[in-house]
Amino acid sequence: MTPNRRIAVIGAGISGLTTAYRLQEYGCDVEIFEARSQSGGRIGSSRRQGYLLEHGPHTILQRNRATRDLIDDLGLRPEVTVANEDANRRYVVRDGRPLPIPMSFDGFLQSDLLSTRAKLRLLAEPFVRPRNDDVDETLASFVERRFGPELLEYAFSPFVGGIYAGSPHRLSVRHGFRRLWELEQSGGSVSGGAVLKRLIVDRFFGADEGDDVERDLFSFKGGAGRLVERLTESLGERMHMGAAVESLHKVPGAGIWTLDGEGAAGEDRPPFDDVVWTGPTYRLADLSVDGTPIGDTDAGEVLDDVYYPPVSVVAMGVDADRVEHPLDGFGVLVPEVEPYDILGCLFISTLFPGRAPDGQALLSTFVGGARRPELAKAPDEELVDVVRDDLEDLIGLSGQPEFVDITRWPRAIPQYEVGYGRVFAAANTLEEQYSGLHLGGNFRDGIAVPDLIETATDRAQRLATRPPRFHTPLGRTA
Repeated sequence: MTPNRRIAVIGAGISGLTTAYRLQEYGCDVEIFEARSQSGGRIGSSRRQGYLLEHGPHTILQRNRATRDLIDDLGLRPEVTVANEDANRRYVVRDGRPLPIPMSFDGFLQSDLLSTRAKLRLLAEPFVRPRNDDVDETLASFVERRFGPELLEYAFSPFVGGIYAGSPHRLSVRHGFRRLWELEQSGGSVSGGAVLKRLIVDRFFGADEGDDVERDLFSFKGGAGRLVERLTESLGERMHMGAAVESLHKVPGAGIWTLDGEGAAGEDRPPFDDVVWTGPTYRLADLSVDGTPIGDTDAGEVLDDVYYPPVSVVAMGVDADRVEHPLDGFGVLVPEVEPYDILGCLFISTLFPGRAPDGQALLSTFVGGARRPELAKAPDEELVDVVRDDLEDLIGLSGQPEFVDITRWPRAIPQYEVGYGRVFAAANTLEEQYSGLHLGGNFRDGIAVPDLIETATDRAQRLATRPPRFHTPLGRTA
Protein backbone atom coordinates (compact mmCIF):
# COMPACT_ATOMS: atom_id res chain seq x y z
CA MET A 1 0.00 0.00 0.00
CA THR A 2 1.27 3.47 -0.83
CA PRO A 3 1.76 5.48 2.40
CA ASN A 4 0.38 8.97 2.79
CA ARG A 5 2.54 11.95 1.97
CA ARG A 6 4.34 13.17 5.12
CA ILE A 7 4.52 16.91 5.65
CA ALA A 8 5.91 18.98 8.51
CA VAL A 9 4.37 22.40 9.19
CA ILE A 10 6.44 24.80 11.27
CA GLY A 11 4.47 27.52 13.05
CA ALA A 12 0.98 27.27 14.53
CA GLY A 13 -0.44 30.65 13.57
CA ILE A 14 -3.50 30.81 11.35
CA SER A 15 -1.42 29.98 8.25
CA GLY A 16 0.20 26.92 9.78
CA LEU A 17 -2.97 25.66 11.44
CA THR A 18 -5.05 26.02 8.29
CA THR A 19 -2.34 24.36 6.18
CA ALA A 20 -2.08 21.42 8.57
CA TYR A 21 -5.85 21.07 8.92
CA ARG A 22 -6.42 20.96 5.19
CA LEU A 23 -3.50 18.56 4.64
CA GLN A 24 -5.06 16.29 7.25
CA GLU A 25 -8.38 16.51 5.43
CA TYR A 26 -6.62 15.50 2.20
CA GLY A 27 -5.29 12.39 3.91
CA CYS A 28 -1.69 13.53 4.36
CA ASP A 29 0.38 12.45 7.35
CA VAL A 30 1.01 15.91 8.77
CA GLU A 31 2.70 17.10 11.96
CA ILE A 32 2.82 20.71 13.14
CA PHE A 33 5.57 22.18 15.31
CA GLU A 34 5.22 25.35 17.40
CA ALA A 35 8.02 26.80 19.53
CA ARG A 36 5.63 28.51 21.94
CA SER A 37 3.37 26.80 24.43
CA GLN A 38 0.27 28.29 22.80
CA SER A 39 -1.01 28.09 19.25
CA GLY A 40 -2.67 30.85 17.25
CA GLY A 41 0.17 33.26 16.53
CA ARG A 42 -1.28 36.78 16.76
CA ILE A 43 -4.84 35.51 17.23
CA GLY A 44 -5.97 34.96 20.79
CA SER A 45 -8.86 35.75 23.13
CA SER A 46 -9.31 35.68 26.89
CA ARG A 47 -11.98 36.62 29.42
CA ARG A 48 -11.16 38.72 32.47
CA GLN A 49 -13.46 40.37 34.99
CA GLY A 50 -16.42 40.03 32.67
CA TYR A 51 -14.61 41.44 29.59
CA LEU A 52 -13.91 39.37 26.48
CA LEU A 53 -10.51 40.51 25.22
CA GLU A 54 -8.82 40.15 21.86
CA HIS A 55 -5.03 40.18 21.89
CA GLY A 56 -4.61 40.32 18.10
CA PRO A 57 -7.18 40.73 15.31
CA HIS A 58 -10.49 41.88 16.80
CA THR A 59 -12.65 41.06 13.79
CA ILE A 60 -12.53 38.77 10.77
CA LEU A 61 -14.05 39.47 7.38
CA GLN A 62 -15.72 36.60 5.57
CA ARG A 63 -14.72 37.71 2.11
CA ASN A 64 -13.72 34.49 0.38
CA ARG A 65 -14.96 30.94 0.07
CA ALA A 66 -11.93 29.50 1.86
CA THR A 67 -12.80 31.36 5.07
CA ARG A 68 -16.47 30.44 4.85
CA ASP A 69 -15.69 26.78 4.18
CA LEU A 70 -13.17 26.57 7.02
CA ILE A 71 -15.71 27.88 9.52
CA ASP A 72 -18.34 25.45 8.29
CA ASP A 73 -16.01 22.44 8.22
CA LEU A 74 -14.89 23.16 11.78
CA GLY A 75 -18.50 23.30 12.94
CA LEU A 76 -18.12 26.89 14.10
CA ARG A 77 -21.04 28.39 12.19
CA PRO A 78 -23.36 28.36 15.26
CA GLU A 79 -20.74 30.36 17.17
CA VAL A 80 -20.36 33.09 14.53
CA THR A 81 -21.36 36.54 15.73
CA VAL A 82 -21.84 39.15 12.99
CA ALA A 83 -20.86 42.69 13.87
CA ASN A 84 -23.52 45.22 14.78
CA GLU A 85 -24.80 47.32 11.90
CA ASP A 86 -23.10 50.30 13.54
CA ALA A 87 -19.81 48.73 12.47
CA ASN A 88 -20.45 50.20 9.03
CA ARG A 89 -19.77 53.63 10.51
CA ARG A 90 -16.09 54.43 10.92
CA TYR A 91 -14.75 57.66 12.31
CA VAL A 92 -11.64 59.57 11.29
CA VAL A 93 -10.27 62.48 13.28
CA ARG A 94 -10.02 65.90 11.65
CA ASP A 95 -9.20 69.02 13.64
CA GLY A 96 -9.71 67.07 16.83
CA ARG A 97 -13.20 65.85 15.88
CA PRO A 98 -14.17 62.28 14.98
CA LEU A 99 -16.01 62.54 11.64
CA PRO A 100 -17.68 59.58 9.88
CA ILE A 101 -15.71 58.50 6.84
CA PRO A 102 -17.90 58.42 3.71
CA MET A 103 -18.68 55.04 2.21
CA SER A 104 -19.24 56.30 -1.34
CA PHE A 105 -17.79 58.72 -3.84
CA ASP A 106 -20.80 61.04 -3.44
CA GLY A 107 -20.36 60.83 0.30
CA PHE A 108 -16.85 62.22 0.02
CA LEU A 109 -18.16 65.17 -1.97
CA GLN A 110 -20.70 65.97 0.76
CA SER A 111 -18.53 65.22 3.78
CA ASP A 112 -16.90 67.72 6.14
CA LEU A 113 -13.89 65.42 6.13
CA LEU A 114 -12.55 67.10 2.96
CA SER A 115 -12.26 70.76 2.04
CA THR A 116 -13.88 72.19 -1.10
CA ARG A 117 -10.47 72.30 -2.74
CA ALA A 118 -9.88 68.63 -1.98
CA LYS A 119 -13.29 67.71 -3.40
CA LEU A 120 -12.52 69.54 -6.63
CA ARG A 121 -9.18 67.73 -6.76
CA LEU A 122 -11.01 64.43 -6.32
CA LEU A 123 -13.29 65.20 -9.26
CA ALA A 124 -10.24 65.84 -11.43
CA GLU A 125 -8.74 62.42 -10.72
CA PRO A 126 -9.95 60.74 -13.96
CA PHE A 127 -7.80 63.19 -15.92
CA VAL A 128 -4.58 62.25 -14.11
CA ARG A 129 -2.29 60.26 -16.37
CA PRO A 130 -1.08 56.91 -15.06
CA ARG A 131 2.60 56.33 -14.49
CA ASN A 132 4.12 54.15 -17.17
CA ASP A 133 7.52 53.58 -15.59
CA ASP A 134 8.60 50.70 -13.40
CA VAL A 135 9.19 52.72 -10.23
CA ASP A 136 8.08 51.04 -7.01
CA GLU A 137 6.02 53.95 -5.67
CA THR A 138 4.98 54.59 -2.08
CA LEU A 139 1.29 54.60 -1.30
CA ALA A 140 1.64 58.24 -0.21
CA SER A 141 3.13 59.27 -3.54
CA PHE A 142 0.48 57.35 -5.46
CA VAL A 143 -2.47 58.79 -3.56
CA GLU A 144 -1.16 62.35 -3.51
CA ARG A 145 -0.42 62.18 -7.24
CA ARG A 146 -3.89 60.93 -8.12
CA PHE A 147 -6.13 62.38 -5.40
CA GLY A 148 -4.22 65.14 -3.67
CA PRO A 149 -2.77 65.50 -0.16
CA GLU A 150 -6.02 65.71 1.83
CA LEU A 151 -7.32 62.33 0.75
CA LEU A 152 -3.94 60.90 1.67
CA GLU A 153 -4.01 62.51 5.10
CA TYR A 154 -7.65 61.90 6.03
CA ALA A 155 -8.61 58.70 4.24
CA PHE A 156 -5.65 56.51 3.36
CA SER A 157 -3.22 57.42 6.14
CA PRO A 158 -5.56 56.57 9.05
CA PHE A 159 -6.62 53.28 7.46
CA VAL A 160 -2.99 52.30 6.89
CA GLY A 161 -2.22 53.11 10.51
CA GLY A 162 -5.16 51.03 11.66
CA ILE A 163 -4.63 48.01 9.42
CA TYR A 164 -0.86 47.79 8.90
CA ALA A 165 0.24 49.91 11.87
CA GLY A 166 2.33 51.40 9.08
CA SER A 167 3.05 54.61 7.23
CA PRO A 168 1.88 55.34 3.67
CA HIS A 169 5.20 57.11 3.15
CA ARG A 170 7.01 53.77 3.46
CA LEU A 171 4.56 51.16 2.18
CA SER A 172 4.61 50.09 -1.46
CA VAL A 173 1.40 50.58 -3.43
CA ARG A 174 2.39 47.79 -5.81
CA HIS A 175 3.05 45.18 -3.15
CA GLY A 176 0.90 46.27 -0.22
CA PHE A 177 -2.12 47.55 -2.17
CA ARG A 178 -1.87 45.64 -5.40
CA ARG A 179 -5.49 45.98 -6.50
CA LEU A 180 -5.16 49.74 -6.28
CA TRP A 181 -1.96 49.68 -8.31
CA GLU A 182 -3.46 47.34 -10.91
CA LEU A 183 -6.45 49.61 -11.45
CA GLU A 184 -4.20 52.42 -12.57
CA GLN A 185 -2.12 50.08 -14.71
CA SER A 186 -5.14 48.64 -16.47
CA GLY A 187 -7.43 51.60 -16.87
CA GLY A 188 -5.86 54.90 -15.98
CA SER A 189 -8.64 56.38 -13.83
CA VAL A 190 -8.77 55.06 -10.30
CA SER A 191 -11.89 56.75 -8.97
CA GLY A 192 -14.50 56.86 -11.74
CA GLY A 193 -17.54 57.38 -9.52
CA ALA A 194 -18.17 54.67 -6.95
CA VAL A 195 -14.81 53.04 -7.66
CA LEU A 196 -13.34 55.16 -4.88
CA LYS A 197 -15.55 53.36 -2.39
CA ARG A 198 -14.25 50.04 -3.61
CA LEU A 199 -10.68 51.18 -3.18
CA ILE A 200 -10.87 52.78 0.23
CA VAL A 201 -13.49 50.59 1.87
CA ASP A 202 -13.48 47.29 0.00
CA ARG A 203 -9.67 47.18 -0.14
CA PHE A 204 -9.70 46.70 3.60
CA PHE A 205 -13.16 45.33 4.27
CA GLY A 206 -14.49 43.90 1.00
CA ALA A 207 -14.49 40.75 -1.10
CA ASP A 208 -12.45 39.92 -4.14
CA GLU A 209 -14.12 41.04 -7.34
CA GLY A 210 -16.39 38.32 -8.68
CA ASP A 211 -16.61 36.46 -5.37
CA ASP A 212 -20.20 35.60 -4.47
CA VAL A 213 -19.51 35.19 -0.75
CA GLU A 214 -21.58 37.43 1.51
CA ARG A 215 -19.28 39.90 3.20
CA ASP A 216 -19.78 39.78 6.94
CA LEU A 217 -17.55 41.33 9.54
CA PHE A 218 -17.68 38.79 12.33
CA SER A 219 -16.13 37.12 15.31
CA PHE A 220 -17.24 34.23 17.51
CA LYS A 221 -19.18 34.15 20.75
CA GLY A 222 -15.96 33.24 22.51
CA GLY A 223 -13.83 35.67 20.52
CA ALA A 224 -11.60 35.31 17.45
CA GLY A 225 -9.46 32.87 19.41
CA ARG A 226 -12.16 30.23 18.98
CA LEU A 227 -10.99 29.74 15.40
CA VAL A 228 -7.47 28.73 16.40
CA GLU A 229 -8.73 26.78 19.40
CA ARG A 230 -10.96 24.66 17.17
CA LEU A 231 -8.20 24.15 14.61
CA THR A 232 -5.85 23.06 17.39
CA GLU A 233 -8.41 20.66 18.80
CA SER A 234 -9.01 19.13 15.38
CA LEU A 235 -5.30 18.44 14.86
CA GLY A 236 -4.99 16.64 18.20
CA GLU A 237 -1.77 14.64 18.58
CA ARG A 238 -0.43 16.06 15.33
CA MET A 239 0.30 19.25 17.30
CA HIS A 240 3.70 19.54 18.99
CA MET A 241 3.82 22.56 21.31
CA GLY A 242 7.07 23.84 22.78
CA ALA A 243 8.81 22.25 19.80
CA ALA A 244 11.34 24.68 18.35
CA VAL A 245 12.65 23.49 14.99
CA GLU A 246 16.25 24.72 14.81
CA SER A 247 17.55 22.91 11.77
CA LEU A 248 16.50 20.87 8.73
CA HIS A 249 18.51 18.12 7.11
CA LYS A 250 18.07 16.60 3.68
CA VAL A 251 18.56 12.83 3.68
CA PRO A 252 21.38 12.26 1.14
CA GLY A 253 20.10 10.96 -2.16
CA ALA A 254 16.55 10.68 -0.90
CA GLY A 255 15.13 14.18 -1.19
CA ILE A 256 13.37 13.95 2.17
CA TRP A 257 13.73 15.96 5.36
CA THR A 258 14.51 15.36 9.01
CA LEU A 259 14.07 17.96 11.75
CA ASP A 260 16.21 18.86 14.71
CA GLY A 261 15.54 21.05 17.71
CA GLU A 262 14.21 20.90 21.24
CA GLY A 263 10.95 19.00 21.15
CA ALA A 264 11.13 18.54 17.37
CA ALA A 265 13.74 15.80 16.98
CA GLY A 266 12.78 12.17 17.38
CA GLU A 267 14.59 8.97 16.48
CA ASP A 268 11.31 7.21 15.79
CA ARG A 269 9.92 10.01 13.64
CA PRO A 270 10.04 9.15 9.92
CA PRO A 271 11.34 11.89 7.60
CA PHE A 272 9.10 14.29 5.71
CA ASP A 273 8.49 14.77 2.01
CA ASP A 274 7.95 18.50 2.49
CA VAL A 275 8.45 21.18 5.13
CA VAL A 276 6.15 24.23 5.26
CA TRP A 277 7.47 27.24 7.14
CA THR A 278 4.78 29.71 8.29
CA GLY A 279 6.64 31.72 10.92
CA PRO A 280 8.04 35.28 10.75
CA THR A 281 11.08 36.07 8.64
CA TYR A 282 13.28 36.95 11.62
CA ARG A 283 12.81 33.41 12.94
CA LEU A 284 13.45 31.92 9.52
CA ALA A 285 16.86 33.59 9.44
CA ASP A 286 17.88 31.50 12.48
CA LEU A 287 16.86 28.22 10.85
CA SER A 288 19.74 26.08 9.56
CA VAL A 289 19.46 23.91 6.49
CA ASP A 290 22.15 21.22 6.26
CA GLY A 291 24.32 23.19 8.65
CA THR A 292 23.98 26.62 7.01
CA PRO A 293 21.79 29.26 8.71
CA ILE A 294 19.32 30.71 6.22
CA GLY A 295 20.25 34.15 7.50
CA ASP A 296 23.78 33.64 6.12
CA THR A 297 22.51 33.30 2.56
CA ASP A 298 21.86 36.30 0.31
CA ALA A 299 18.14 35.51 0.20
CA GLY A 300 18.05 35.00 3.95
CA GLU A 301 19.59 38.42 4.56
CA VAL A 302 16.82 40.02 2.51
CA LEU A 303 14.13 38.24 4.54
CA ASP A 304 15.83 39.11 7.82
CA ASP A 305 15.55 42.81 6.92
CA VAL A 306 11.73 42.81 6.79
CA TYR A 307 10.48 45.43 9.23
CA TYR A 308 7.98 44.44 11.92
CA PRO A 309 7.15 47.54 14.02
CA PRO A 310 6.09 47.15 17.65
CA VAL A 311 2.45 47.62 18.61
CA SER A 312 0.79 47.70 22.02
CA VAL A 313 -2.93 47.07 22.42
CA VAL A 314 -4.47 48.79 25.43
CA ALA A 315 -7.90 47.41 26.35
CA MET A 316 -9.91 49.57 28.75
CA GLY A 317 -13.15 48.82 30.47
CA VAL A 318 -14.93 52.06 31.34
CA ASP A 319 -18.28 53.18 32.67
CA ALA A 320 -20.32 53.88 29.52
CA ASP A 321 -21.80 56.98 31.16
CA ARG A 322 -18.30 58.47 31.30
CA VAL A 323 -17.98 58.60 27.50
CA GLU A 324 -19.57 61.56 25.72
CA HIS A 325 -19.30 59.98 22.27
CA PRO A 326 -22.21 57.63 21.44
CA LEU A 327 -19.70 54.93 20.38
CA ASP A 328 -22.01 54.23 17.45
CA GLY A 329 -19.46 52.76 15.09
CA PHE A 330 -16.52 50.50 14.44
CA GLY A 331 -14.13 52.91 16.07
CA VAL A 332 -12.05 55.99 15.41
CA LEU A 333 -8.83 56.21 13.38
CA VAL A 334 -6.27 58.96 13.88
CA PRO A 335 -4.42 60.48 10.89
CA GLU A 336 -0.71 61.06 11.25
CA VAL A 337 -1.16 64.82 10.79
CA GLU A 338 -3.38 65.12 13.87
CA PRO A 339 -1.66 65.93 17.21
CA TYR A 340 -2.38 62.63 18.94
CA ASP A 341 -0.27 59.66 19.96
CA ILE A 342 -2.64 56.73 19.37
CA LEU A 343 -3.23 55.02 16.02
CA GLY A 344 -6.89 54.41 16.67
CA CYS A 345 -9.48 52.97 19.02
CA LEU A 346 -12.08 50.24 18.42
CA PHE A 347 -15.47 50.35 20.13
CA ILE A 348 -15.48 46.63 20.90
CA SER A 349 -18.59 46.50 23.09
CA THR A 350 -20.51 48.21 20.28
CA LEU A 351 -19.37 45.72 17.66
CA PHE A 352 -20.37 42.50 19.42
CA PRO A 353 -22.61 41.56 22.36
CA GLY A 354 -21.17 40.07 25.51
CA ARG A 355 -17.83 41.88 25.30
CA ALA A 356 -18.32 43.94 28.49
CA PRO A 357 -20.46 43.83 31.65
CA ASP A 358 -23.75 45.71 31.60
CA GLY A 359 -23.25 49.45 31.75
CA GLN A 360 -19.60 49.20 30.76
CA ALA A 361 -17.84 49.90 27.45
CA LEU A 362 -14.79 48.05 26.17
CA LEU A 363 -12.34 50.14 24.14
CA SER A 364 -9.25 48.71 22.45
CA THR A 365 -6.62 51.28 21.53
CA PHE A 366 -3.53 50.73 19.37
CA VAL A 367 -0.26 52.51 20.10
CA GLY A 368 3.07 52.51 18.30
CA GLY A 369 3.51 51.00 14.87
CA ALA A 370 5.82 52.48 12.27
CA ARG A 371 4.49 55.91 13.20
CA ARG A 372 5.55 55.90 16.88
CA PRO A 373 7.52 52.70 17.54
CA GLU A 374 9.15 54.06 20.69
CA LEU A 375 5.76 54.71 22.28
CA ALA A 376 4.74 51.05 22.01
CA LYS A 377 7.63 50.22 24.36
CA ALA A 378 6.61 52.69 27.05
CA PRO A 379 5.90 51.40 30.58
CA ASP A 380 2.34 50.32 31.34
CA GLU A 381 1.46 53.38 33.39
CA GLU A 382 2.70 55.74 30.66
CA LEU A 383 0.81 53.82 27.98
CA VAL A 384 -2.43 54.05 29.91
CA ASP A 385 -1.95 57.78 30.47
CA VAL A 386 -1.29 58.36 26.75
CA VAL A 387 -4.42 56.46 25.76
CA ARG A 388 -6.61 58.05 28.41
CA ASP A 389 -5.47 61.57 27.52
CA ASP A 390 -6.14 61.08 23.80
CA LEU A 391 -9.52 59.43 24.38
CA GLU A 392 -10.51 62.20 26.76
CA ASP A 393 -10.01 64.68 23.96
CA LEU A 394 -11.42 62.58 21.12
CA ILE A 395 -14.47 60.82 22.60
CA GLY A 396 -14.95 62.63 25.90
CA LEU A 397 -13.72 59.86 28.19
CA SER A 398 -13.56 61.02 31.80
CA GLY A 399 -12.20 59.45 34.93
CA GLN A 400 -10.06 56.38 35.36
CA PRO A 401 -10.79 53.06 33.60
CA GLU A 402 -12.40 50.31 35.64
CA PHE A 403 -10.25 47.69 33.95
CA VAL A 404 -7.02 47.67 31.91
CA ASP A 405 -5.27 44.95 29.94
CA ILE A 406 -2.16 45.51 27.79
CA THR A 407 -0.95 43.20 25.03
CA ARG A 408 2.48 43.94 23.60
CA TRP A 409 3.71 42.77 20.22
CA PRO A 410 7.42 43.71 19.94
CA ARG A 411 7.31 42.71 16.26
CA ALA A 412 3.73 42.99 15.09
CA ILE A 413 3.01 43.18 11.35
CA PRO A 414 5.43 42.85 8.41
CA GLN A 415 5.60 46.06 6.43
CA TYR A 416 5.30 45.68 2.66
CA GLU A 417 7.57 48.63 2.05
CA VAL A 418 9.00 50.01 -1.18
CA GLY A 419 11.38 47.40 -2.56
CA TYR A 420 9.36 44.53 -1.10
CA GLY A 421 9.59 42.72 -4.41
CA ARG A 422 13.05 41.64 -3.19
CA VAL A 423 11.34 39.75 -0.35
CA PHE A 424 9.09 37.80 -2.69
CA ALA A 425 12.07 37.05 -4.94
CA ALA A 426 14.12 35.90 -1.94
CA ALA A 427 11.38 33.51 -0.85
CA ASN A 428 11.22 32.08 -4.37
CA THR A 429 15.00 31.67 -4.41
CA LEU A 430 15.03 29.72 -1.15
CA GLU A 431 12.29 27.40 -2.37
CA GLU A 432 14.25 26.74 -5.54
CA GLN A 433 17.48 26.22 -3.62
CA TYR A 434 15.92 23.87 -1.06
CA SER A 435 13.51 21.67 -2.95
CA GLY A 436 10.69 20.58 -0.67
CA LEU A 437 10.86 23.65 1.58
CA HIS A 438 7.82 25.92 1.22
CA LEU A 439 7.49 29.39 2.73
CA GLY A 440 4.22 30.99 3.74
CA GLY A 441 2.72 33.32 6.30
CA ASN A 442 1.88 36.98 6.53
CA PHE A 443 5.23 38.18 5.21
CA ARG A 444 4.32 36.66 1.86
CA ASP A 445 0.60 35.93 1.69
CA GLY A 446 -0.91 39.19 2.98
CA ILE A 447 -1.67 40.33 6.51
CA ALA A 448 -5.45 39.81 6.64
CA VAL A 449 -6.78 36.60 8.20
CA PRO A 450 -9.00 35.71 5.18
CA ASP A 451 -6.04 36.10 2.81
CA LEU A 452 -3.90 33.82 4.98
CA ILE A 453 -6.65 31.20 5.17
CA GLU A 454 -7.15 31.28 1.41
CA THR A 455 -3.45 30.99 0.58
CA ALA A 456 -2.89 28.23 3.15
CA THR A 457 -5.84 26.31 1.68
CA ASP A 458 -4.41 26.58 -1.82
CA ARG A 459 -0.93 25.58 -0.65
CA ALA A 460 -2.27 22.50 1.12
CA GLN A 461 -4.12 21.40 -1.99
CA ARG A 462 -1.00 21.73 -4.14
CA LEU A 463 1.14 19.76 -1.70
CA ALA A 464 -1.44 17.04 -1.18
CA THR A 465 -1.62 16.26 -4.89
CA ARG A 466 2.11 15.53 -5.19
CA PRO A 467 3.17 11.87 -5.24
CA PRO A 468 4.48 10.66 -1.87
CA ARG A 469 7.81 8.99 -1.25
CA PHE A 470 8.03 5.59 0.43
CA HIS A 471 9.32 5.57 4.00
CA THR A 472 10.46 2.65 6.13
CA PRO A 473 10.30 2.88 9.95
CA LEU A 474 14.01 3.75 9.92
CA GLY A 475 13.41 6.73 7.66
CA ARG A 476 14.93 5.31 4.48
CA THR A 477 13.16 5.54 1.15
CA ALA A 478 12.10 2.23 -0.32
